[in-house]
Amino acid sequence: MIRTICFAGALALAPFAASAVTLVSEGAGPFDVTSDTLFTGVVTSLAEGPGTYTIDFFAPGGSTTAEADVAVTFQSVMTIFTDLTMSWIDGLTSNTIVQSPGIDTLTTVFVAPNLIQQLQFSWSGSTLGAGFGFDVAAGISQVPLPAPMLLLLSALAGLGFVSRGRRSA
Repeated sequence: MIRTICFAGALALAPFAASAVTLVSEGAGPFDVTSDTLFTGVVTSLAEGPGTYTIDFFAPGGSTTAEADVAVTFQSVMTIFTDLTMSWIDGLTSNTIVQSPGIDTLTTVFVAPNLIQQLQFSWSGSTLGAGFGFDVAAGISQVPLPAPMLLLLSALAGLGFVSRGRRSA
């Protein structure tokens, strides 16, 4: 009975992902997608013409894989940017992982070797003070770890054999 309670307690203490809301402004970041899983912000053109806006995200190595979706939403007080493109870029190599021209939703996965990524918005033209809102939602999936579970079960079985041996002696 005590072993069953200990085993149930160990399973209940398994890691889980917390979520938080982060308001993103110019120069903010980097953000951990495994702890803060919801981002909202506004990109504003500080000058007319072309421009870019980049935010850094990362997922620490370990037993989690994160998938992030970015959605652009125009706000009523903002004007439209020309040729708006969203990209997820590898932070270590600067290679584009996935890109979407136009206004859309764009998905990326944070898993080795792409654990550090940059979300980049770029445009060919804009009006001074123009802007758009965006949301980044990250879902965390636990990668199964069969080896630690096997070790836990074998340790519990070993404790059971030791306690039986002491009782019979």
